[in-house]
Amino acid sequence: GCLPLVLGMPVVLLQNFDVPGGVVNGSHGTLTSIKYSVNYAGEREASSCTIKLIDSSVAEPMYSLSKDEAPVTADSITIQVSEEH
Repeated sequence: GCLPLVLGMPVVLLQNFDVPGGVVNGSHGTLTSIKYSVNYAGEREASSCTIKLIDSSVAEPMYSLSKDEAPVTADSITIQVSEEH
């Protein structure tokens, strides 16, 4: 399915990306940039994004990012839903 992404929208991280740097599960922030790639069907797919963290700062920010910004890479998971009778 599709997940609409809008610059400035609030986000919450759901996994640890950089524990020593404070980019961890439960971190709150806002979406500041999105990088896309194009799949075989010609559709854009988000490959990474940058978030501005709230109440946190990255110990060693990546080149061209401020101390309150962190890159987040795309991830996919499979969820199996079953109905109990």
